[in-house]
Amino acid sequence: LHSAQNKDASIYLTAGVYPIAITFFQKGGGAEMGISWQKTSGLGQFGWGTIPDSVFVDQSSPPAGSVPAKPSGLTATAVSYKKINLSWSDNSNNEQSYEVYRSTDPMGSFTTIAALPANTTSYADTIVEPATTYYYKIRAINQYGESSFDRIGQGLEYAYYEKDNMSVVPDFNLLTPKKTGRVSTFGLGMQMRPDDFALKFDGSININSSGSYMFYLDSDDGSLLYIDGALVVNNDGLHGSGGANEKSGTVFLSAGSHIIQVSYFERGGSEVLNVKYGSSGLGITKQFIPASILGESFASATTLSAPVPPLPPSGMTAVALSNSAIKVSWVNNAENATEVELYRSYNGDHDYVLFAKLPANTTSYNDNGLYPSSLFYYKVRSVGEGGSSLFSNEVNVRTLGVVPSMIPIEDVYIRYDAQVQLKVEAKSGTPVAITLQATNLPAFATFNQTQNGKGVITFNPTISDIGIYKNLKVTASNPQGNSNTTQFDLIVNENYPPHITPVANATVEEMGTLVVNLSATDSDPGDDLRWTFSKLPGFVTASSTNGGSLSLTFAPKNKTAGEYLIKVGVDDGRHGKDTTSFVLTVTPMPITNPDDGTVPIKPNNFTATFVNSLNGVKLEWTNAAYNAVKNEIYRSDYMGTGYVLLKEIAKDDTSYVDNSVVGNKVYYYLIRAVNANGGSNSLIVKVNIPNRAPFIIVDDIYAKAGTTLSVNVLATD
Repeated sequence: LHSAQNKDASIYLTAGVYPIAITFFQKGGGAEMGISWQKTSGLGQFGWGTIPDSVFVDQSSPPAGSVPAKPSGLTATAVSYKKINLSWSDNSNNEQSYEVYRSTDPMGSFTTIAALPANTTSYADTIVEPATTYYYKIRAINQYGESSFDRIGQGLEYAYYEKDNMSVVPDFNLLTPKKTGRVSTFGLGMQMRPDDFALKFDGSININSSGSYMFYLDSDDGSLLYIDGALVVNNDGLHGSGGANEKSGTVFLSAGSHIIQVSYFERGGSEVLNVKYGSSGLGITKQFIPASILGESFASATTLSAPVPPLPPSGMTAVALSNSAIKVSWVNNAENATEVELYRSYNGDHDYVLFAKLPANTTSYNDNGLYPSSLFYYKVRSVGEGGSSLFSNEVNVRTLGVVPSMIPIEDVYIRYDAQVQLKVEAKSGTPVAITLQATNLPAFATFNQTQNGKGVITFNPTISDIGIYKNLKVTASNPQGNSNTTQFDLIVNENYPPHITPVANATVEEMGTLVVNLSATDSDPGDDLRWTFSKLPGFVTASSTNGGSLSLTFAPKNKTAGEYLIKVGVDDGRHGKDTTSFVLTVTPMPITNPDDGTVPIKPNNFTATFVNSLNGVKLEWTNAAYNAVKNEIYRSDYMGTGYVLLKEIAKDDTSYVDNSVVGNKVYYYLIRAVNANGGSNSLIVKVNIPNRAPFIIVDDIYAKAGTTLSVNVLATD
């Protein structure tokens, strides 16, 4: 609500006719409304002024220019179960496009299926169902409007109106229909109230033979019948209490199609409308105009029936070829297949994933790169033009296991009053359950498996158990029953084993010196103690290795920084032994000029592990170089070749997570310490990636009630 005020907006218009609608309401106070315009660009610019009456035209006035001529000769040909070809004649030289309409009911509504550029005379409809009849119509479009359709279709178009107090058929141009539709012939039944309504029927009548025809209108109230725009029967006006009244008219019609129109109104009383025709000269008796000669058939075609789906494969079998390969085979029963789809699951008889599309005649497949001792499920189906077959029978098989390898056990010597715990261990090159079993143990020995592939044998002998116990066995088995056994002898005697005094961990700087003293005792007088070492660094020297004491001198050189596990043992010469270990940490010497012209030494302790919680492979290492400027991580699908730079990282970083891996695959990694003088590669590490669940990405969705949205869903695997 407001007093008089101005509002304006701009729009760019080309020359032509445009629809315009202006609305106004008044609640109270003064009433004022004016429409002004101005032209601000192009020729003939002018300022604000009232729009003159001369530029307004009635909506019924045709726009300048002409609408295109309607196309003709539309044909529809079904070429398969999923394609209908359309073709037509282009009768216009000013169309801008064509609109193609389609329906499965010639009397029902049509929908637009294509908008095609000018001069087009054919179209392939491929969004169709098998064994279905489709009806088509087409029209041309330009800036002045649209042509009529190539055909109006079988039957008649009707428009239903409501108006009070009619005494003659109304001027339908002044009325707005309440509803419209199509009917097969003339008649009533679509009215929405018993009185005060009117109907207009438009269509064509097909005349087989030229001659004189009589048309009849029997109606209550009035009606009119036109042929080709000329009034033939006038039965207009109120028909009073007498009810329906029939009138007729004669017209000469040539063979062919003619436009027919019937108008009718009902004010009160009974509702009657009967439209008949006949021709005495042509032997056509007076009869209702049959639906078969009203209108013209739309172009139509019925798609072919879809090919039947192929028969499913049968007799599927699966055989484990090795610990990483399975062969699946099946019988191909289909003659109309175009390919075969092989599905596999890691998770029982569900969660199948399509992992191989094969030629139609394939009957076997070798599935390689699998995990040892793992159970896999398979099924297969054939695919053809008619769709997919049912699945074959499902099969499952476990890959062969990797035979565990027992770490050898030396003969065990113990004193009769000592408790000894002997650790035993078996390893496998792949993750697999390893079960340990100890056999042929004496009564004073017990075995306990502590972890996968690890266990402890505890010996508690007494003096009465002194003696030799031969062929004690430890066996490691995988789930398939593949096993490996190691054996050893147990000797229980009176000898006291030597004992090494524990040594604390130690630290020394590069180019520095450190002396570590060790000592051992033995309760048996006269035993000759001898010292042994395991993988001592090259910068270590030892004093005499005989006797109860030992000195180790550590003098690490440049570039030897790192941690070293020092293992020391002592033997009394009668199979009595003891061992100890400590960690020596060599710290880097302070570097005043890292670039000394040398290549950095390689990183150490490089490992690669797939971590579910990180959804990737975690790489870890120890930097040993003092003069590296960066580290480079490389990855390959093959151990010996094809390495590609994955990431450049800082020289002090000691870990990295690779999230770009895919499931069910093997990767190889190396890390390279680099400076201006070159680089040094670490050892190559290998990692097996298990099957990974697919990941679905869906953005948040916001929708207004009552609306329809299309949502893109992305799944990655």
